[in-house]
Amino acid sequence: IAFLVILWIIQRRSRSIGMAFDAGTPGPGSTASAMMAPPAPSRVFDQSAIDAGLGAIKLRDPNFDERAFLDRAQTAFFKLQQAWTARNQDLARDVMSDALYERHKMQTDQLIAAHQIDMLENIVIGSARIVDVHPGVAYDSISVAFTASMTDYTIDEQTKKMVSGDRYQQTFTEIWDFIRRADAKSVVGATTMAAPCPN
Repeated sequence: IAFLVILWIIQRRSRSIGMAFDAGTPGPGSTASAMMAPPAPSRVFDQSAIDAGLGAIKLRDPNFDERAFLDRAQTAFFKLQQAWTARNQDLARDVMSDALYERHKMQTDQLIAAHQIDMLENIVIGSARIVDVHPGVAYDSISVAFTASMTDYTIDEQTKKMVSGDRYQQTFTEIWDFIRRADAKSVVGATTMAAPCPN
């Protein structure tokens, strides 16, 4: 069992209906690879504290592997983007906390009521790195900084015309918190997300 539940998105990028992310500056005509840039941290990350936190988790869970965890985190990232464009948050329910699910569902319902679709295309993750670790008595948490790029615009459901946003590739950084029970044990070689939420 690995980290499965996305607790919250800290840095956010604005969407037309209020879903938040922290956007970079789009470059007209730029490709996804050209737009990639290292994240500009909003705070200084303490690598020694990160290493100590990971070490504490590995003492309780020797099979925990940072690379496998980051693979799973990136899978979760893509699942949320898919759920958003499909206007169906149940597609990513297994990787969201209750609070995040309810927030996204409310915003999705607003899109449906307005007969609009938020199009997320050409999604590319440039980097994903662990930036904070908190081993706990009941739960462990790991924060991951994603630097990614995508095109993000909203269209009218019927006319297919763009009503907001643009088709330029934008680069942004988000920090996501993942949590799990402190007594969870990792399965060697498990790099895909589990289907059911372990609650």
